[in-house]
Amino acid sequence: MRSFFLVLVLLGGLGCSMKSHSPVSKITARGILDDVRWLASDELQGRHYRSKEAMIAAKYIADKWKEAGLVPLL
Repeated sequence: MRSFFLVLVLLGGLGCSMKSHSPVSKITARGILDDVRWLASDELQGRHYRSKEAMIAAKYIADKWKEAGLVPLL
């Protein structure tokens, strides 16, 4: 019984010591500013509905989500 508790404590400590790499941990102020600057840039010409620029912006966002490890809920 005593060894069971020892193993339980060791496994619990091991689990607590592991760092999780969630997508949120990759968010930085610099990254947010870079993304906003790109999406608001004159190069994307306002991203009008169904325009080529809107598709470029959508792909940019989708690529950033994949890079962060996010997946759709459906």
